[in-house]
Amino acid sequence: MINKKLNILQIINEPWTSGITEYGLNLSRGLKRNGHNVVIAGLKGTVVEDGAKKHSIKYEILNNINSLSPFNICNSIRQINDILKKENIDVINTHRAEGQSLGFISNKLTGNRAVLIRTRGDQRVTKNNFLNRYLYRSFTDRIIVASRMAKEDHFNGFDIAGKIKVIPPAVDTDIFNPRVSGEKFRINYGIKKDEYLVGIIGRLDPVKGHYYFLEAASRLKDILPDVKYAVVGQEENIKLNELKNIAGSFGLQDKVIFSGFYKNIPEAAAGFDIGVIASIGSEAISRVCLEMMACGKPVIASRVGSIPEMITDGETGLLYDPKDSETLSEHVKNLVLNPELIKKIGLGAYSKVMDKYSIDTLTKNTEDAYFEALEEKWKKLL
Repeated sequence: MINKKLNILQIINEPWTSGITEYGLNLSRGLKRNGHNVVIAGLKGTVVEDGAKKHSIKYEILNNINSLSPFNICNSIRQINDILKKENIDVINTHRAEGQSLGFISNKLTGNRAVLIRTRGDQRVTKNNFLNRYLYRSFTDRIIVASRMAKEDHFNGFDIAGKIKVIPPAVDTDIFNPRVSGEKFRINYGIKKDEYLVGIIGRLDPVKGHYYFLEAASRLKDILPDVKYAVVGQEENIKLNELKNIAGSFGLQDKVIFSGFYKNIPEAAAGFDIGVIASIGSEAISRVCLEMMACGKPVIASRVGSIPEMITDGETGLLYDPKDSETLSEHVKNLVLNPELIKKIGLGAYSKVMDKYSIDTLTKNTEDAYFEALEEKWKKLL
């Protein structure tokens, strides 16, 4: 297989923080660390731009790439053309549909030198229409998906199974690891040393299942008096007061802390004794699940998205069916009453992250996909 230093363009035009942005930034860091020339192209003033600057990765602004205006589309193609020529790009790796379409056009206009890679890290199933089938079959050299679930669900009827590679996401273990202290978080919210803290992290949105998290807590309020609960995350489609009212209706006024937006997520995760993912959908990448596992925390998670691939039930976490607050509460109770099990599962979670979800593993697997695609392309040109 080909093995050389590559010129790589990552088009990460996600306007908000998500699993897609984290996946792309972690990959870009790993590729740069391995000696490749990496350029990220994306929107101005986003977490992607901040991340690129933080890690000294070249960043090109494509402010209108998400626009449907013909003028803006032409302008974005011109900008991508300039990057491809200036950087002599070998690989165009796109993380959203806009980048894939415009990357394909720019590649054609500049001589079709690069391979086009599409990374899918979201929950949406690709629409099975003529244009998508044509783009994926004829002009996309590899499709990278973050989970086996995505491979099975996203491309029914496309006849491209041979192009799809499952490459799970990574978590930054320099930031999330068992050495991180959660003492400040616990002190800030008055959690005593002899109290257990069970926490959930994520935007306040119905899909994240906060109601079922609180319902599970209500089942345990009299059985486990030394357990407190934390809801960490900023308002999105649910107001903080709505959740506080739900907690009040369950008689949890003194049991649940609501932090709202909390800047230091590693500190919050480290402050938990047990982590929970209560989602009733989504979780294509489940960044928070990996982050809590990397901190050595046992995670109780619903069987949605890619989570069943991340957690080996009973070994690296505990699983339950979405909306099943009774089983969720039983899992919490079982862990609290068995401190050694908390340690055992937490250690298993950390070991699994280091083995399968490190930035080094993500980078190596993606490099293999790039070189494989390049070798195929170059053979066709001979």
